[in-house]
Order: sequence, then structure tokens, then C-alpha cells
Amino acid sequence: RRVHGLACRHPGAQAFATSPAVHKTSRVNPHIMVISIFAARQPAHATRLTLEQIRDRLYHMLSDCKDMATQRAIYKINLAGTPGDLWLLRCDLHQCIARVHDQAEATRRINALLDAFEGWVPARQLTAIQA
Repeated sequence: RRVHGLACRHPGAQAFATSPAVHKTSRVNPHIMVISIFAARQPAHATRLTLEQIRDRLYHMLSDCKDMATQRAIYKINLAGTPGDLWLLRCDLHQCIARVHDQAEATRRINALLDAFEGWVPARQLTAIQA
């Protein structure tokens, strides 16, 4: 399958052939098309948080966790380049908090982050963790 002169192996490539950011990224490596679609998504909300504001909320959430796993999670937060990358760290953050407190507290804190990702993550993915 070819998308704008590029050989593309992704089965849904034709559906995403209209986004210029996807084409720019897919010229580099057609195998990362799904990731680039997620990163290139433009938020619909005018009141969305910036990347730094989301990072600050994650740091605050981990402020009372001081173990080595938390330090690794903070390092991953620092490396994240998009809000989508931060969204994918929820599992690591949940484990860090659950080790220090308990699973119920970890679930409460992670669920409190949902509004921070509105406009950055597709709405169907913004679901609360069930306790």
C-alpha cells in the first residue's frame, strides 16, 4: 500500500492519509505511523493543560513516594515528549503509589488525572480505573 508516494505496511494507512504531520513522520519510518498519529492529534479543547502543567501534576502525585521505582518513574516523566507519552506512564505511576500507600489510594490518584489529559488523549481512552 502506498500513501503519498510512501510504501506503508500499516493496514489502516489509507484512513490516516490526510494528516500532514503523519506524512512528515512516516517519511522517516513508516512503522511508527500509529505513534505519530497519536502524537500529532490536535486537541479540541481550548482550556487543555500544557505538557509542563501535566508534568507538574504527575510530580505532585508522586511527592510522597521516595523509593527507587519512583525515581525511575520521574526520569520517564522528564523524558516524555508529548502528553500521550505521559498518559502511557499511568501503570508505572500506579505501581509506585500502591507500593507506598495502597491500591485504593493509587487508583484514586490516577483517576484524578483524567481531566489533565482531556483534549490530548482520545475521549474513549479517558476511562477511570475500577477499584
